[in-house]
Amino acid sequence: MDDPDSNLSEALRRLRHGRLVAFPTETVYGLGASAGDARAVADLYRAKARPGDVPLIAHVSGIEMARGCAACWCDAADTLARAFWPGPLTIIVPRAASIPAIVAGGGDTIAVRCPDHPMTLGLLRALGGAIAGTSANVSGRISPTTADDVRASFPDVLILDGGRCAGGIESTVVRAEETRVVVVRRGVLGPEALRAALGAGVEITDRVAGLARGATGGGVRVVDEAELGGVGSDAVVLTIGPVACGGRRIVMPTDAAGYARRLYSAVREGEAMGGQEIVIQCPPAAGRSERETAVWRAVRDRLERLTGG
Repeated sequence: MDDPDSNLSEALRRLRHGRLVAFPTETVYGLGASAGDARAVADLYRAKARPGDVPLIAHVSGIEMARGCAACWCDAADTLARAFWPGPLTIIVPRAASIPAIVAGGGDTIAVRCPDHPMTLGLLRALGGAIAGTSANVSGRISPTTADDVRASFPDVLILDGGRCAGGIESTVVRAEETRVVVVRRGVLGPEALRAALGAGVEITDRVAGLARGATGGGVRVVDEAELGGVGSDAVVLTIGPVACGGRRIVMPTDAAGYARRLYSAVREGEAMGGQEIVIQCPPAAGRSERETAVWRAVRDRLERLTGG
């Protein structure tokens, strides 16, 4: 078994020398470069095959490091960071001049997040600066939740193996302003949780569109339960619980958190089974609690992305 301390030291050395490193978070694995090294960040875009105008996330060890990435750190950003960091929340704020524009896709804002994983937090503290990162998969592919998933895409990159990611889907992303917070990507932290932390003085706006059932794209299709019986035998079907269906079945957890944790690995499993398409039973729009509803909404958002809808 690899020595975690030795791997951490090697990861630190590589980051300081302009190399890429893959690291675990509580959501998915990230692929990153030192945020202050524009040349290394350019290498990250190339390795990921990511369009240059799509921003990365600056991963930080806490609020102090986040302030160093921001030209302005408003009260709303501070309140959210104190409430949810380390954790699955990315906050968009004005970019500091010290952060190369390439990290932000050439824009004047920067997305910052403090991941809840001891291995990556240790790396960030040792580095003493932010890591510009994105999910450790080639653009257009499923985000990785294990080190083996990362290795399949980036066999030559050093991977800090932190085990299977607990969350399974990417963080909630918000844009923080003085009197308004805009949700631009749903995650396990829903608007209700944000509102409870911020209080009545800050408006919460959700700009994320909903999932259209029947959406299809990229070999993935989302259907209602009533349509599952008509699915062809050459498909792989992700059902919520042991529901009757055509095709080969992967039974997904019935709880929102378990479903989210399993989603990406199940799609990868379905691809490995060689199905002509992956058909996914449309998940519920709401759960039995505000938190469960937030997770189901985040899952549906990811399905929208998977199907290209």
